[in-house]
Amino acid sequence: MRFAAPVLLALTLLAPARAQADNWELQYTQDGLSVYRDDSGPLPSFKAEGEINANLFDLMAVLADIPHRTEWMRDLKQSRIVDGDIESKVVMYEEYSLPWPCENRDSVVESTIHADLEKLEVAVDYHEVVTNKAPVRVGIVRMPAVRGSMNFRYIDKNRSSAQVIIRLDVGGALPTWAVKKFVKQAPVMTLQGLVKQVHATQGRYADFVRRHVGDAHAVAKVPFDVDPRSLGAAPL
Repeated sequence: MRFAAPVLLALTLLAPARAQADNWELQYTQDGLSVYRDDSGPLPSFKAEGEINANLFDLMAVLADIPHRTEWMRDLKQSRIVDGDIESKVVMYEEYSLPWPCENRDSVVESTIHADLEKLEVAVDYHEVVTNKAPVRVGIVRMPAVRGSMNFRYIDKNRSSAQVIIRLDVGGALPTWAVKKFVKQAPVMTLQGLVKQVHATQGRYADFVRRHVGDAHAVAKVPFDVDPRSLGAAPL
């Protein structure tokens, strides 16, 4: 799998996110991340942003591995590609486990990553779609709205700046307070899980990282370095 620079990957902030940028109110801070809320749109929106201990190229590799999202996304039972090309745009199906007596939730989303290797930035955008290739399943509630974005920027070989925005309508009968609590925590849990997965998979995506490092060296307008463990080598 090889991506051009700049390139579209599977998984550009949403236009609504840009439009609502001035309405964010700080809710709390956790693990160096600031979490904000915006109630100006049709769906409550939560945003987490700050620095994370993960290299940009490792983040790209983990995000592109759709089936293994279950290893780091909380309560994610399955994740698979329904349609599309991981090098451009992809439709994904995901199912989330909820405790009894609640019914599991699932979603079908169109997901895109734009990697600007000149600036060493990656932007993720996803939103719900309807397709007959992933029909509604009996006993599982299809979430009416699943929208969000992730943005990452290279800082150094061990750190990236990160921003995650999540908007959800989980559908069905769930207490409003429980839904708001989950959505409020989701951006931080997403980044925590992503960072943990990056460190747990050092060397797994060595070929992926090596190819994209080569592409970036050819076009990047800022200097950068990569943790040798990402390339399957012993640390220097």
